[in-house]
Amino acid sequence: MENNGTDVRELPFYSTIKVHRLMCLELLKFHDKISQIFSAIESARPRCSSGIKALSLLQVSMDKAKLIVRVCSDSSKLYLAITGEKILSKCKKIRDALDSCLSQIQNLVPLLLAAKISVIIHGLRSAKFQLDSADSEAGNVVITLLKQDVTAASTVNNKGLEALQLAALKLNITSPFALLIEKKCIKKLLDSVKDTDPKKKKILKYMLYLLRKYGELILQCQTEGSFSQPEGYMNDLRLEVSNVSIGSSVNTHDSDLADVKVGHDFNNGHAQMNKESPNVHYSANTNSNELDFLSTLANLSWGSQSKAVEDVKNKLEGHEQEYHGMNFYDIVKPLIKFLTDASTLCDAIAQRIGAEVLLAIMIKNRSEMPSFQEDAIYVLTSFLDSEITGEVLPIIEMLSCEQHCKSVMLASGILPSILKVLETQITEFQILATKILCNLTRDCDMDIGYHMVYLDYISKLVQFLDDRALAPYCIEIINNLCNFDDARVALAENVEGIASIGRLLEVGTKEEQEHALNILLLLCHEGAEYCKLVLRESIFEYVLHISVIGDSRAKAIAIELLQLFKHATNDNSSKPLAVNAGLNVGMSSDSKAKKSSSKLFQFLGKGRKHHFSKNQDNISWKNRWIN
Repeated sequence: MENNGTDVRELPFYSTIKVHRLMCLELLKFHDKISQIFSAIESARPRCSSGIKALSLLQVSMDKAKLIVRVCSDSSKLYLAITGEKILSKCKKIRDALDSCLSQIQNLVPLLLAAKISVIIHGLRSAKFQLDSADSEAGNVVITLLKQDVTAASTVNNKGLEALQLAALKLNITSPFALLIEKKCIKKLLDSVKDTDPKKKKILKYMLYLLRKYGELILQCQTEGSFSQPEGYMNDLRLEVSNVSIGSSVNTHDSDLADVKVGHDFNNGHAQMNKESPNVHYSANTNSNELDFLSTLANLSWGSQSKAVEDVKNKLEGHEQEYHGMNFYDIVKPLIKFLTDASTLCDAIAQRIGAEVLLAIMIKNRSEMPSFQEDAIYVLTSFLDSEITGEVLPIIEMLSCEQHCKSVMLASGILPSILKVLETQITEFQILATKILCNLTRDCDMDIGYHMVYLDYISKLVQFLDDRALAPYCIEIINNLCNFDDARVALAENVEGIASIGRLLEVGTKEEQEHALNILLLLCHEGAEYCKLVLRESIFEYVLHISVIGDSRAKAIAIELLQLFKHATNDNSSKPLAVNAGLNVGMSSDSKAKKSSSKLFQFLGKGRKHHFSKNQDNISWKNRWIN
């Protein structure tokens, strides 16, 4: 796919990708990761000829990746479907080129940057590119239809019409507006095809002819439900299209929608339709059908879709009961498509209403969470950086509680988006974002932990530890992350972060104090140097205080910390520290805690427990314990 001088613009939202979504999202994932370190690679200045060449080829490969995503967002769905194998091949070549370039650059940059590159290389080598099943099925059907080599003067038989119906259904060409967009895209492709590619021109002309002649019949058959899958067409598949190139089919992003007229121009983001699809009516008058109706949403014009979703929203707000015994997949899927279409049309009002309906359905069915496919999660996470951030965050927060959604969210690129939300200075957004991170990091795997450290989440989270609204969530996230070595190292390098954790031992709730103590314990177990780093931050007095008056678990952790402090002052090695077997974090018995506390104060040379005062000199307390 040659660029031919075409400007490679900013990448589209995930939700605008029409066809081959899985492959495009995989490309976007690696494009985003490389983009985050590209300036650092340039700053490292790999000046040897091989380094300069590798850096240049890396940029070219990234531009090719963007161009594929752009084409799959802007071009004809039918044409993209029949060229799926060619796009798959190009994606694999881009993956291999990125791998080759980064492998060369890795040996020419500082070690820390090389480590980050190594992680990306590992991801590239394990990446799998595959065709979406619906796109592949649609492409096979259209290819079989094209094999008939029907001329524009002939007609299509019933099987051919059924094949076209199936392809349109699989590619979501299911409304008058979607049909008009598809015809517009094919015409635009035709305008860009050169006379040197007559095969491509012939294919495009035939597809345009089919849509012009049978478009209304296709939509009508879908609306009436008179559709059966053409088995004969699925048995006879491949048309040789190796000579058909995608080409640089997109010149401008805006022209796809800007010139489309559906009854009238776009008005404030709403596409007006003069004519409704035949035999289509909607009603949301009763509880039993108000959600079922959403499954037929795509059969309406855009204006009617928006009105219908708003009516459903009002109905849902008026009823408190949960909805049971329904196929929520059939409801979630059309809502996600509605949100995607609204984003394409820049209709923020419709997006907001659609998100509110989806959230309402989820809230009313907490005990039976609707099923979300991977593609739906990708779409929702893409809206975190949009005009409806506030409406999408609660949806993501609920989904982040579901274990099966966590890995999909990570793959969708949610972590960089959440980082942007934390920078918004909008407290409501920040609270929801930290709740999401809490859910994602509970019992998380190494991938989530590493990515958060890689994105420098530690330094961002410690900034919020002095914010009483965000501290409860941030300290838990840091505690969860500290199960990973890289996170502990990152925290140890953040001196102000350790000081902020220490302050929570004084002002935090019991739960916050316990998280803070556990973080410090994990740090101190790394070695004497870590213990001394903690001691330099005036944390000793708070730990000692909790060892006296804290609850059983907090006492146990505090006492073990004090033992590590004492051991560290007599040990100059950097080996991990261990303490007596009876003083582990898991100690839960009150009697054990009291016994340990008694031993502590005997060691201090006192016959009774002391009333702790913050005004007492910290150094004298520390010296009395460690000397």
